[in-house]
Amino acid sequence: EDLSIVKIQGETKTFIYVDQKKQPLFWDNQGRGDLIPTVYALWELPEFLPTFTIAPHTFAYLKKGADLMLPGVVVPPTGLQFESGERWTVTCSGFPKPIAIGTTTTSWSQAVKDNFHGKCLSII
Repeated sequence: EDLSIVKIQGETKTFIYVDQKKQPLFWDNQGRGDLIPTVYALWELPEFLPTFTIAPHTFAYLKKGADLMLPGVVVPPTGLQFESGERWTVTCSGFPKPIAIGTTTTSWSQAVKDNFHGKCLSII
């Protein structure tokens, strides 16, 4: 499928990549080729990136602009495996579609050492 590029000029050079229906699929915040999928694209391909599941009450903090903190993450019995600097999505327990995307700020091993306190995902 062909993509078109929409440029937004401001303090940074932002590019939005849209499909033929003008739906935003990816964006590049700095104009450097670092494509980030939009939440819309992730709804179409929800398994494109790994996912943190959060407790429903945690969503209230995210929608106000907060980053994801470790206490809000629902940890499966098998644990999680992630390193700092990875892109992950966020879903809410009971709603499988991604609601946010971000970059991990810590690793699983460090989260365990920190007793699951602190930030784990910087929301983009």
